[in-house]
Amino acid sequence: MLHYFIYYRVNPAFEAEAAAAVEQIQFGIESETNIVGRLLRKREEPQLWMEVYEDAPAGDAFEAILNQAVEKSGFARFLQPGSGRKTECFQG
Repeated sequence: MLHYFIYYRVNPAFEAEAAAAVEQIQFGIESETNIVGRLLRKREEPQLWMEVYEDAPAGDAFEAILNQAVEKSGFARFLQPGSGRKTECFQG
């Protein structure tokens, strides 16, 4: 099984919209894969967010679904300038 940790910095001017978009992304992923995502925010730096998706099956299917959901939401517009989504994937 794979565990995905995706972190990024959200533009504070779009925080509410970004939170709604993450909910939409996670709802879509759960609907297609039964994987429930979580959203975390760094305590000392509230604009640093992390999405966590655990127990995903190995292979490219989950990443394709995730990427499609992010693209569909237009999430890039909520990021701080010069920031991007960074994905770390762990096996366990």
